[in-house]
Amino acid sequence: MKSNKNIHVFILVITILLFFSCKKYLDMDIIDKGRKPVVNALLIADSVPYIKVYQSTHILDNSQSSLITNAEVLLTSNLQNTYTLPYSSVSQQYINPSIHVHEGDKIKLNINTSIGNAETEVVIPSNISIFNIDTFPYYDHSGYQHGIEIKLSFKDPAQSKDYYILYTLNGPNVSTTSYEGNDPAIEEMSNRLFIDDLTFNGKQKNISLVFYNNFDMYSSNMLYICLMHVDENYYKYAYSVYKQQETGNSPFSEPVIVYNNIKNGYGIGGAANIFKDSIDISSILIRKKINLK
Repeated sequence: MKSNKNIHVFILVITILLFFSCKKYLDMDIIDKGRKPVVNALLIADSVPYIKVYQSTHILDNSQSSLITNAEVLLTSNLQNTYTLPYSSVSQQYINPSIHVHEGDKIKLNINTSIGNAETEVVIPSNISIFNIDTFPYYDHSGYQHGIEIKLSFKDPAQSKDYYILYTLNGPNVSTTSYEGNDPAIEEMSNRLFIDDLTFNGKQKNISLVFYNNFDMYSSNMLYICLMHVDENYYKYAYSVYKQQETGNSPFSEPVIVYNNIKNGYGIGGAANIFKDSIDISSILIRKKINLK
């Protein structure tokens, strides 16, 4: 009996060792469909258009995409005038300083390369101004002044689907902004507010931002508030990029596919109109302190 028991134990141990030593290999053939142009184009109202063009890589290739410097890049404005954007070795992009794009322009881009021809179309959005900016002291739950609250407003156009990205450019003495709200139309990612007008189409939108104390009252504390009115293409692209960065390599997160709107290629052709205003926070702090005396 003891001998049979030892045999059973031996068989069990061998089985366990074999189970944990097994490796499963999946033999997959990933089809290489060849290289395609990768286009990076964000056309901003009242600015010179510039485009970057790369060559795509294979999914198993760890090297970075290489720049394409000999492409023919054509920009057609409002189905009338076609311009060539030559390559600049200084900026490593295709640019024509003699032309500008403007609000309402319908732009078509044709990128012709030795690995294929790509194209995309965009319409430059209108300028949406922040017409009201108010500042208030921000208090924490204990009543201590913990920073400054900035309330701003803009008017959304009616009868159209509109998208916005709100961000700030902070001076060296100003902390990062924080959005403190639960508005379903707003999502904060990487210190940017992604806003669509699903719940406020054609109405005034009010947003509150908080800047926490880490500045010297008598130093320069310039804050620049930027409201980007963007087309749907760039909104979806930027949203997916930042969402992918937030997701990272977490095995418990759903994979995020970066948005692409380049025909016969990859990348983004987007458009934006940017409104920018500035606030000197130090002058606001000094004024509030004087008023309190």
